[in-house]
Amino acid sequence: MISFIQEITESLKPIGFKKRGYSFFASQGDGILLTVQVEKERNASYPGHPFYILGFSLMSMYSELLPQYFTVGGSIARYSFANLIGERAPFGQRETGNNENGMIHVESWAYSIEEQIGVLREKGIGFLLGIQNQDMLVDSMIELDKVIYGEPYMLDMLKFAPFLYTGRFSEAEEIVSGLLSQHEIARENRISHGIILDETRAEREREETIHLQNLLMLAYEHDPKKVEEYLKQNYANNESLKIPRISLYNM
Repeated sequence: MISFIQEITESLKPIGFKKRGYSFFASQGDGILLTVQVEKERNASYPGHPFYILGFSLMSMYSELLPQYFTVGGSIARYSFANLIGERAPFGQRETGNNENGMIHVESWAYSIEEQIGVLREKGIGFLLGIQNQDMLVDSMIELDKVIYGEPYMLDMLKFAPFLYTGRFSEAEEIVSGLLSQHEIARENRISHGIILDETRAEREREETIHLQNLLMLAYEHDPKKVEEYLKQNYANNESLKIPRISLYNM
């Protein structure tokens, strides 16, 4: 085992995270799912390449989740622990002044995996363990989005259920409306380029569009009974994932 993976394991396993490859999974509170992943960045323009990124994801048991989100190959980090110290990413470029010809000089930089593990231990674990309900989940997602994008990122289906659960119906509508617009733009681009989908893909796209339209109506009408049924069904479906729960006795 790579030494830094052992360090991460020693930080996360005692509090209840389960390790699968270079990924770690846990659940807690009211339907909170946490994942921590190590990914390799191969961009040769940054120092120390290929280097490793320590990231994490926040998800809700009330969302429509796919089993591959919790597998070794399908787990993808949506955030970086560098976000918790105000960085958009654990690597980037910065201006270091002008050279003798008056041109702006830019240099690349990157946090080492050891530095990122330091952030995990000093800030990350406390941040993750502090997210105990859907309101906290939504607030944390928005907080992280603002670090990365400067504003909440709304083209994210994994935010739909938490917004719905917490009664933020206009934001839930915005998410689905944006995704439907993306579908329509993609369809128009294919038509303009003469691209024809095979019947299987075309049928899948039609089903996805109808499903999104139904969700848009769900958020628009926000009928309490229908909303509760949708969220409960998702939760029941996700129980089969069998993600281990963090115990207060482990903290």
